[in-house]
Amino acid sequence: MKLFFILLIVSVNALAFKLEPMVVDFAPHGPNSTKNFRIDNESKEKVAVKIEAFIRKLDANGKEERVPTDHFKIFPEQLSLLPSDSRAIRVTYQGPKELTSESAYRIVATQLPVTFKNKVKKTGVKFLFKFIASVYVTSNEFIPKLEVESLKRINAERVKIKLKNSGQRHRQLKGVKVILKDKSGRSLALNESVIKDWDAGNILAGGQRFYSFKSDLKFDLKKNGAVIEIKDEK
Repeated sequence: MKLFFILLIVSVNALAFKLEPMVVDFAPHGPNSTKNFRIDNESKEKVAVKIEAFIRKLDANGKEERVPTDHFKIFPEQLSLLPSDSRAIRVTYQGPKELTSESAYRIVATQLPVTFKNKVKKTGVKFLFKFIASVYVTSNEFIPKLEVESLKRINAERVKIKLKNSGQRHRQLKGVKVILKDKSGRSLALNESVIKDWDAGNILAGGQRFYSFKSDLKFDLKKNGAVIEIKDEK
C-alpha cells in the first residue's frame, strides 16, 4: 500500500487527517457493494475534507490517469472535523453490475483550503493533504494471468520487457519472479533485486507494463519461454 499526498502553500501549522482503509474490494452488487471508510482528524485544528471517486487507468509506463465517475455514491461528499474527531464515510458502488473483469478506481480525500470563522489567521505554510485509496470492483472468480509478451534490446547494455496481465484481476508484482533464459540456457531472474520499482508495480486487469533491466544475454522467447513464479505473502 502506498500513501499519496500533495503539499500546497498557504499557512504555518500542518493540518493532518487520515483516510482508512487504503485498499478496498467491492462486489458489483449485494451487501458487499457498500463499504465504510473512516476519516480521522489527528491535528489540533478543524479541517474540511472533500471525497471523490475516479476511474483508475494505468498506461504501460506506469503513469496513472484518473477520470471522474458517478459509479459510486458517497455520503457525505464533504465534511468538516473538529480536532481529534472521526467520521465514517459510506460508499456504495452503483456502476455496471455484470462484469467480465475487475474494474479499478480511486477514492480520493482532499483537504480543502477553508478558513473557519473565528479562527486566528496565521502566515506561513500549511500542508494540504490528499489521501488516495485503491478500490477494486471485483469477484472471487476473477484471477490474474501474467505473461511476458515481448523482449527487446534497447542498446548493448539494456533490455526492455513487456509484461501483460491477460487475466480478470489486478496483480501486484511483489512476490513475482520472471525467469528468462538466453539461447545457450543461461538464466536471469527478474525481481526487486534487478528492477528498482518492481515491488511497487501493479498491472491492472487487461493491462500492460514496460520495464528495462541491464543484461548482455541474448534472449529468445520462442526457444526458451519465460517462467513466472508467484509467491504470495500469507
